[in-house]
Amino acid sequence: MEAHGQETEYRIAAEVIRHQASPVVVDVGMERGSFTEMALAAGAVKVIGFECLPRHTQFLKERFAREPRVEVHELAISCKSGIAPLHIATDLNGNELDFYHTLSDLPDSNSVIRSSIRLNVPTATLADLRRKAIIPEQVHLLKIDTEGHDLMVLEGLGPLRPMVILTEYWDTLPETSGICSYSLQDLACWALKHGYSHRITTRRNGPLELVESASTWSLPGDWGNVFLFRNDFDGSLYAEILVRYSLESHKRLCLNWKNLMADCVAKEAEIQRLDTALIRLRTEEKKTNEETKVSDLKSDQRPRAEEGQSHLPFLKKHTCVSESAISDSHQVSQGNRSTTPAFDFPFCLSNSKLIGKQSSMDLGAYYFHLHAPKPLRIPHRYRQSIRISSPPLISLVTPSWNQGHFIERTIKSVLDQHDSRLEYYVQDGGSADNTKEILACYSGCLAGWESAPNNGPWHAIHLAFQKTSGEIMAWVNPDDLLLPGSLAYIADFFQKHPRVDVVYGHCFLIDENDRQIGRWVLPAHDRQALSWTDFILPGTFFWRRRIWEQTGGRIDFSYPFAFHWDLLLRFQAAGAVFQRLPRFFVGFRIPSGERVFSISSALGLQETSRLHRKMHGFVPSVTDVRNALVLFRRKKAFADLTWYFRCLWRFY
Repeated sequence: MEAHGQETEYRIAAEVIRHQASPVVVDVGMERGSFTEMALAAGAVKVIGFECLPRHTQFLKERFAREPRVEVHELAISCKSGIAPLHIATDLNGNELDFYHTLSDLPDSNSVIRSSIRLNVPTATLADLRRKAIIPEQVHLLKIDTEGHDLMVLEGLGPLRPMVILTEYWDTLPETSGICSYSLQDLACWALKHGYSHRITTRRNGPLELVESASTWSLPGDWGNVFLFRNDFDGSLYAEILVRYSLESHKRLCLNWKNLMADCVAKEAEIQRLDTALIRLRTEEKKTNEETKVSDLKSDQRPRAEEGQSHLPFLKKHTCVSESAISDSHQVSQGNRSTTPAFDFPFCLSNSKLIGKQSSMDLGAYYFHLHAPKPLRIPHRYRQSIRISSPPLISLVTPSWNQGHFIERTIKSVLDQHDSRLEYYVQDGGSADNTKEILACYSGCLAGWESAPNNGPWHAIHLAFQKTSGEIMAWVNPDDLLLPGSLAYIADFFQKHPRVDVVYGHCFLIDENDRQIGRWVLPAHDRQALSWTDFILPGTFFWRRRIWEQTGGRIDFSYPFAFHWDLLLRFQAAGAVFQRLPRFFVGFRIPSGERVFSISSALGLQETSRLHRKMHGFVPSVTDVRNALVLFRRKKAFADLTWYFRCLWRFY
């Protein structure tokens, strides 16, 4: 059965039911019937349920049609009988939800709309139902779940006094329920006034859960349930339940704290190890740069990468990772030979941007074709309107952490998109700069945003996508720019090509002042090349939700550096149809004075080695990867040259 995150309450309620003789349960707000199912399993001889949403009532009657112990009444329970408006909950796109419907006039929240649809439903009090003999005099457990109307249900009890009452509370949940119309203290006052002196409270806030006895306070973000025990309830059973479940919650908190501290200690040790390695690698880089300068003076020309050249010089020059450092630390045994985990050039751009001291012009010496900064000129046709009938909803998310100096530009570039339906969510990792103030300023234009600690960009992306519902999905980095007209172009393409699952395109490389310093141009999609290297950049690729759900609907947390490549490989393994589109979608930022690392740590090496082994059954050497990508490199070089001449003719 589905407990909706309230497993502790279900277990306590089951114990209460099991210890009663011929227990009768009243379920107010049955929804889909999970609590009723639990009560039957615990031994209830009768469950009298009330649900006022017609489609839920029909579902419940069919679900329990062969269960004589269950009665389902299409009725709303309140403090008075009559007719009242039921606020139907929908998502931001107007789709009706299974939960959050209420008689209370709650405001709309970040993800739930209650102000659009109302349905007049019949109401009754529990006292009236007792007088009509619909409810017996002896009720062992009354469960109330009416989304903010629970106190009104209690006010309509009259002389009816169930042995135990289970009722819900929360304190300011902006994402879903907003602000509750009553407080935990209001419930406590009602209980003391009507003969319920003992209470057990479950309290949750984020990942934390506590079980307490008689608290009357709450903090924003708290939510849970309160068990109210009538004064003549078995005191020894009450004490036993309270001690057992409060002890369990305390043990969980202690264990979580120990695991958190152990994780922090391990991460601190890793940071110290990486700092030491970075000092050594920078020393090697300095030596390499000095040797390069001497060579440049002698040859009077900048060295350039040839087609057959090994990748290791590229790694040494542009990642601060020497051939010896890779070989010493990350050799992998394969049969009787030892091979070095291989990394191709695009991997550095698709996973992380890490700061290091080197000129951005030096970065362009090989594969990235960087040039002196010049104005970023967007083709006029990119701004032309694209009219789409019934455009699909695009769910776009941005993971953010301490990018306050860039993120406003990113948000504007997304919100300035026209002719498209957009659901844009920003998941911030609890930034210490001005990011939260910027997000608050744009909150009215976003589908939602949150600023709370997370485990990294992969975790932030995963959390954000869980709060979206669009047919098309993508993410854009917090320092990149989405080029004008990109979303409309992509939506139009997806609508005209229903068999395509994933699309991607080109991008401009830009500096901290939004000036163009290069471009990343790709040939037609090559499935074989993708199995060897990650050449598709974040922000340039979009996919359908159907392929996302088909492959698990998640970001794989076991790949904190290579999660992007892993996602693409999972799409491809599931049979997704890829299409490269001939258009620039993103300005990918490479700030001046910084550069991009291809290998950020031993973990990145391990993850890419795991993906290579998963795809090919072994960890290839640098030579293996280079040989596998010869044809793709030639196609990419031709595509880049073609776009160079097209730019001369069309853009400038």
